[in-house]
Amino acid sequence: MRVSFILPVYKVEKYLAECVRSLLAQTYDDFEIILI
Repeated sequence: MRVSFILPVYKVEKYLAECVRSLLAQTYDDFEIILI
């Protein structure tokens, strides 16, 4: 089952890199990251 993470990126530049790194470090690998 594929999971989608939808992340709003308006005015969160300070946290965005850490958030994406955290998602990429997960052991579950069938997901997509959608930045809006």
